[in-house]
This record gives sequence, structure tokens and C-alpha cells, in this order.
Amino acid sequence: MTEVNAEQLQLSIADNGIGIPAEVQESPRGTLGMRLMKGLSAELHGDFNVRQEFGTIITLIFSRNPVYIKKRKIM
Repeated sequence: MTEVNAEQLQLSIADNGIGIPAEVQESPRGTLGMRLMKGLSAELHGDFNVRQEFGTIITLIFSRNPVYIKKRKIM
């Protein structure tokens, strides 16, 4: 995790594997992992990006200000 600027943080995850097929990335259903990552991005009002560059690089840029994060009641 790195600081982009005073208001934003960036979480990056990378590997040097074979990558994620484009059809999985763009599919509305995708894999459970992809849905979880996109869901986290939406909850944080962040920018989610997946790119293939000597493997897979996944980045999530989001605000460090918790005002934008809705609180949920957990049962």
C-alpha cells in the first residue's frame, strides 16, 4: 500500500503468473475473487484496475477519508 497523495491510498497486488483472461475480467459474473475485489472497490468508492504486464497487476485507489464509506449494520 502506498500514499498517492494526501487524500488517496493505493493498494497494489502483482504476480508474474500467466495472467487473468480478458473474458474473466470483463464478465459481469466473473470469478468469486474478481467479484469480491470489484465489490470492495465499489464500497470504498475507489478506482479498480487490472492490467497484464509480466503477469497481473491489480490496483485499487481509494480515499483515506472514511466519510465516503457507508456503515452497515451486521447481524
